[in-house]
Amino acid sequence: MNTDEQIVAKVFTGARKFPKVVGRLLDGQRIPGGPYRVSQLVAGGSVFLLTLGGYAIGLWRLGNPVFDFVVGTAFVAMVFWVTGKLPQTKRNPLSVAGSFMHAFVAPRGGVVRGRFVTLPRSHSARSSRTFTASRPAPAVASRVDTDPVEVPVDDIAAGPLAASPTPAPATGLARLLAQLEPND
Repeated sequence: MNTDEQIVAKVFTGARKFPKVVGRLLDGQRIPGGPYRVSQLVAGGSVFLLTLGGYAIGLWRLGNPVFDFVVGTAFVAMVFWVTGKLPQTKRNPLSVAGSFMHAFVAPRGGVVRGRFVTLPRSHSARSSRTFTASRPAPAVASRVDTDPVEVPVDDIAAGPLAASPTPAPATGLARLLAQLEPND
């Protein structure tokens, strides 16, 4: 095959498996506690500025300036640590935040063809029909015979265990409907 006829296919996937990190200062020294991901620096810097600004205008003060400094520093350090523990994905963090906000404010039933889905309110089912089961009363023996009685085989076949001319209903609904029909 000629080199002129070769087709070059390029596939662009995630080019790096490791996140971008900042680990050294401008003079080459290591950053204490580092290396830090860029997302950690952005989140920690933002929280630091918000904490400092909130303290400056009096949104939060606990009384003692040293204690306030310790609490503010601990809060910023916690944000640095939590942001470092978040999994690194290939999605833009602003896209993730937008998806979260969209899911948070979305209607409860969802949207179908641009219209909100409203679910029917729950209610109890009512019926005006009452089904009663009538069973024959069990036969009560008036006396107990101690002597065995001989019964011919023909009488046993014609007794209550004999096959009925109509088959028994197979389902519960069929049995209930059979009870409503008048007996012949």
